[in-house]
Amino acid sequence: GFIAGRVISRQGDAYSERRWLLLGCVLVAATRGLYGVVPVAGVVVVLFAVGGFAASTTGIASTLIFQRWTPDHVRARAFSALQAANFAAVGISMAVSGVLLTELSPAWVCGVAGIVGLCALLIAFRVPPRRRDPDDHLELASEPASTGQSGLLLAT
Repeated sequence: GFIAGRVISRQGDAYSERRWLLLGCVLVAATRGLYGVVPVAGVVVVLFAVGGFAASTTGIASTLIFQRWTPDHVRARAFSALQAANFAAVGISMAVSGVLLTELSPAWVCGVAGIVGLCALLIAFRVPPRRRDPDDHLELASEPASTGQSGLLLAT
């Protein structure tokens, strides 16, 4: 977590935060899926370290993205909802993993965890790099008229 925080803190724009979120999701899914496949304990320890870095990366990036998107007056409630969703996801995954372990081997459960982790990547791809303020379109719409440019606006 410390290393992920130091790495991400050096690049503080919305686009790099989104890239770290996507990279973290890929690494989490890959490491979780490989836990059950790799037969050498030393390699699994390295995978745990990479997975820990990746999980911290996604956590930090998602927090920064949430903070960047959320208006000040609802930020505390948004973070509470994010934490509740995270706790629910962990609780559900533990319950499902427990049930799966009675039917499947630990290697298969790790594989399933990796596949489910890819679903997080699909969701993360839908995260735009930054939010648009409600007043952005008003400011942008007035600029072309005052500078003589065309009315074509590019969304970011």
